[in-house]
Amino acid sequence: MRSMCSQSQAPAPWFAYDALMNIEPDDLKSLPCFEPLTEGELQQLCDSIIIQEYRKGDYLIREGGVNHFLFFIASGSVHIKSYGVTIAKLTSGDLIGEVSIAGLGAPIADVTASSSVHTYKFPVETIQKISSSNHLFASHLHSQAMGRVLR
Repeated sequence: MRSMCSQSQAPAPWFAYDALMNIEPDDLKSLPCFEPLTEGELQQLCDSIIIQEYRKGDYLIREGGVNHFLFFIASGSVHIKSYGVTIAKLTSGDLIGEVSIAGLGAPIADVTASSSVHTYKFPVETIQKISSSNHLFASHLHSQAMGRVLR
């Protein structure tokens, strides 16, 4: 077990796995994708968070399948594979699932855990509800998804 505070180490970010149980709206506000959200919308996200761990090799998303979550990687890493070819590796602090959550279509790649991965999962229903009333957030999420598609 690591020390929560040490002179030689900076404190862990709020999303570190050992801090997962007490997420506040201000924590989410620090993520660029959630900057456009109001306090109430951030609280909706906090209230809907599902914390889930994946083992190495587990699928988070399947190419062409159905995705019901926007994932935030709290710890670990994932491989993004399209047609069996690894096209990216994402790690702590990255989002996954923007393409399908933004309504651009079915998932365009497989996402598999390349190590033990701890995630926050935001249900699509919550993301869509917030997007329908906050057009800046919807636009930001769409732009991020398009950036992922065009890479």
